[in-house]
Amino acid sequence: MVDGTDSATEDRYTASSPMATQPGAAAKGMEASSKLILLFAGCFAAFLMLPPVLGMPFLPYPPISVADVLDLFTPLILILLYWLLLIRAGVRPLSLGQILVFLVLAALWVEGQGMHLAANSIHHFVTDDSTAGAVANFYDEVLGHYLWHVAAMGLTAMAPVAGARGYGSHWPGTANRSGGAVWVHLFRHGS
Repeated sequence: MVDGTDSATEDRYTASSPMATQPGAAAKGMEASSKLILLFAGCFAAFLMLPPVLGMPFLPYPPISVADVLDLFTPLILILLYWLLLIRAGVRPLSLGQILVFLVLAALWVEGQGMHLAANSIHHFVTDDSTAGAVANFYDEVLGHYLWHVAAMGLTAMAPVAGARGYGSHWPGTANRSGGAVWVHLFRHGS
């Protein structure tokens, strides 16, 4: 028994893995996973850091900013990348529970970010001391951000948790280990 699983259970899932039957597949899988993680990190950083510097008016419709337009694409791209990371984390199909958790977190992300984006745009046209300004500020800076960021943290935790709960991994040496072993393995081995 290693890490709370017996070797027969681990062998059954490891042997049925596509990585176990194809020579060199583990290395290719690790390379593809590393590229996906790098793509995700780059996109996440860009969508997080670019909007504050893109406050200039959007020329086709000047009441909104270029940052507002960029923010429209944030959930479309990042939630897709979260999904790809999640399905790469395990060799077994996702359970219905995992899919439902993903869908709820994705919906919270979209709701929170949409709320933030709309309220932030409106807040630019009202004063902070008005009731409309206070409501816009609440939806923008409080509720919208809480929903969005809690969902982002939940989505970020899903891939390592799926790998740690016995769903194996496309990365060698990470099956059935606890505590985000997928990420630890990648950082320890350089990509």
